[in-house]
Amino acid sequence: MAAFKYEKLTQIIEDLYLNGYTKNAISKAIGLSPNQVAYILYTKLRMHEKAPRMAISTNLVENMPKQVVNRIIQLASWGYNKKEIAEETRLPYNRVDILIREATKKNLIKILV
Repeated sequence: MAAFKYEKLTQIIEDLYLNGYTKNAISKAIGLSPNQVAYILYTKLRMHEKAPRMAISTNLVENMPKQVVNRIIQLASWGYNKKEIAEETRLPYNRVDILIREATKKNLIKILV
């Protein structure tokens, strides 16, 4: 029986997916085609069942790792713009934008500068 040839990449792909990366962004980051990433995400890992996107995007402040949320809030408080924060944290811009909007509504971001 043949071994799963992308076994070493599955954890990396799963972590990126849970941090909000799309399959196209994951494919660019690790050098696989979008079809290969989709195969790993949806056939091997069954991520659409374990962590559907709607559940992740409904409340990012609560669902994303606390370290990442705290870092984004800290950078936003110090006056960094969303693009700079996305580059610093290596998250997609749209995730950073949504998280900052949610944190602002909850008064978690206090401008220090």
